[in-house]
Amino acid sequence: IPDLPDTNPGRATAAAANALLARLYLYRENWENAATFANNAINAPGVALATDYSFFNASSSEHIFQVRNLSDDAAVGNGYDVFYNPSSNNGRGDLPFAQDLIDTYAEEDGDLRFSSLTISATDAGNNAGAIFTTKYPNGPTQDSDPNVLRATEMYLIRAEANFINGSTIGDTPLNDINALRDRAGLEALTSVTLDQILNERRKELAFEGHRRMDLLRNNENLRPDGGAVSAPGSNKVILPIPQIELDNNPSMVQNDGY
Repeated sequence: IPDLPDTNPGRATAAAANALLARLYLYRENWENAATFANNAINAPGVALATDYSFFNASSSEHIFQVRNLSDDAAVGNGYDVFYNPSSNNGRGDLPFAQDLIDTYAEEDGDLRFSSLTISATDAGNNAGAIFTTKYPNGPTQDSDPNVLRATEMYLIRAEANFINGSTIGDTPLNDINALRDRAGLEALTSVTLDQILNERRKELAFEGHRRMDLLRNNENLRPDGGAVSAPGSNKVILPIPQIELDNNPSMVQNDGY
């Protein structure tokens, strides 16, 4: 970390290294280090919560590390835009909002994380009426810049780690969560629970690749109606070992269920 530049969202930096370590320590349940490294990232030069949600695919202090794409990058693959946009916006319509997620936002009126970051498909076919995120807005050109690490996640990590650890490294969990709720247009809480922190995390980071690990590390099913097949540790939740690895190592045994 001392050998890296401070900030540049498209490059490896000290801020990005601190943020990635914060996530690692959160997953390992090393709460003190998780809060400490998240706090380091929050206080890095140039890093700050954005004041609204216009930062997706735009320059902002919110970004700690992004994948920067150009419009011709799609020549060698598909960008996120293809999967997260309906066909009416040059996407495939693979990943609309699930009703369970819509219901989560609807628990409180006026959540800007839903109202300002969604579009409804105008297709007459399979996407008709479905709701999609606008976090990857460039369906036609496929050059959106996905977030890998951003300031909001660091506030959520610091809040969760401090809450579980009974500490206030950097700030209190209540203050961290209320900072995010204020930006979302919601009333401040007078106290906060772990379930509320995790719920804010779900709403803030939806469609950014965190939900699977958040469910598994909290021993929750991947689907609310999935039963045993989607429970942590079940056969299909543990991914298969690639065939090439099995071919290269005859002593390796495939995971159950494959």
